[in-house]
Amino acid sequence: MNESSEQNCEQLLRRGERFLAFGETDAAKDEFTKALNLNEDNAKAWYLLGLAHRDSKNPEQARKCLKEAIASDPEWLEPLAVLGTLEFSLGNDRQAVKTLKQYLALGGSDIDTLMTLARAAFEVDDCRIVLKATSKIIEQQDELSQVWVMRGLCQAKLKRFNAACTSLNVAVELHPGFVSALNTVGDLSFKAGNYPVAIELYTSSLQQGADQPDVLFRLGASYWFVGDWAEAIHPFEKYVKLVPDDPKGWNNLGVVLREKGEVKRAMECYTKALALDESLEVVRKNMDTAKDMELLI
Repeated sequence: MNESSEQNCEQLLRRGERFLAFGETDAAKDEFTKALNLNEDNAKAWYLLGLAHRDSKNPEQARKCLKEAIASDPEWLEPLAVLGTLEFSLGNDRQAVKTLKQYLALGGSDIDTLMTLARAAFEVDDCRIVLKATSKIIEQQDELSQVWVMRGLCQAKLKRFNAACTSLNVAVELHPGFVSALNTVGDLSFKAGNYPVAIELYTSSLQQGADQPDVLFRLGASYWFVGDWAEAIHPFEKYVKLVPDDPKGWNNLGVVLREKGEVKRAMECYTKALALDESLEVVRKNMDTAKDMELLI
């Protein structure tokens, strides 16, 4: 392309950008198309034409133009960011991840774009990309609670429970409303047998909202599994106050009281459990054990 054509191309692009700024998308498209007639490999013209189609609600044409821009200049970040964000807005999460991974690999650092990548990767369960994207975000801004939630949930899925615990506690400090995330990872830790982490997460959750029967039950059970019977008493006591018709709650409270040596109270709990469900053999066995302890005392 000669110098005169190059100058004409630049003039067309500038004029098109002015039209685009004023919302005159059809006029902008005409200018960008003229520029491409002069130079069909002009990445900027394809990019701007893609923006014009996006703004005029024509996502298919926008996608086509943005891909042409990327093909013409594979290391230009803006077309990748816009295309990835467009794919995500259309619900094409996998395509969004594919495109925005290129953006990330090239050193892209725009927080909104990285958040889009993290969200899309989270939707398709690509936890490693979530962690990479959120790490880049945290380097720039570490007070976005949603970032810490996504990190925590992904770390838990990767069985990095201690890291998940740290991330989610940060999330809750920033935004107490993310208690459900604490409970989710608490449950994952509980099922994996990582009871110390479960205890920390459930305790943090209950500090935000004490009346959570399921959390109280699993907190008490977690203390039981680590052998801390005295600490298990309080959550089970609160549980049976909230759910007095659950025989398992009364049984478990009886067990931890028995282990602490409070045999009389334990027997009272077992009696209440059997009154609610007399078929529970485990309660009868626990009651026999408590009776033997009474004889020793």
